[in-house]
Amino acid sequence: KTLISSELKLAPLNEIEPTFVFLGTVLGGSVSYFAFKTAVYWRMQYITAALLTRRINLVEGGADVLQYSAQNLKALYYFPLGSVKRVILSSQKEMKQELADSTAVQAKIPAVSVRKQRDKCLIDCPTGIIDAVVSLGGIERSENVDLALREISRVLKPNGQLIFIERKRDDSVLESLVEERIGELEGNIVENVMDPYLVGVAVKTKEFEGDDERKMNRFERREAKRNKRKSRVEGK
Repeated sequence: KTLISSELKLAPLNEIEPTFVFLGTVLGGSVSYFAFKTAVYWRMQYITAALLTRRINLVEGGADVLQYSAQNLKALYYFPLGSVKRVILSSQKEMKQELADSTAVQAKIPAVSVRKQRDKCLIDCPTGIIDAVVSLGGIERSENVDLALREISRVLKPNGQLIFIERKRDDSVLESLVEERIGELEGNIVENVMDPYLVGVAVKTKEFEGDDERKMNRFERREAKRNKRKSRVEGK
């Protein structure tokens, strides 16, 4: 018995070859692109871990850290052991507090709090209480980069740090805005061939602009109004 029926007509070799060459080119290109993206991903994960390990300031009792526009919980594993007292995850997405709590236990983070980021940029956090803000692509994802940086400036303590890794775009004004809103920037560009990133650390030396009323975000104003009403009721 033959393995191929004599009735089966095979295409001539010169008709098959271009098809296989085309498929091989497409598949080879896809594999190469996937391998490239995978290599870039793991390289940036290593840089993120190294950056957070080396640049989170040591604060007595641990630092209060806010991750701006957090997309997931991975960064919790990158903070140096004992360096962080609390992490606030400010996110546009719906993140589960229970999942954040269990991840914090594994990462040995004493406390983690999930906060919904309002109007894409506004941070649900009091003014001037954060030692370091971490942004892993969060600033560039904002609809208003200037407003995002103003909010980051608002929540940072004097000499607090903005630590960020953002995609580098040709028309990006991120560097100049960081220096204008936060303070002097120490930054490097990680090329990754076609996928460059801007890696930077800025220390807050600029004053947050605006009067006391503007310094309060709407969550603080709401709390202030509530306290005023409570005081009036108690005074009756």
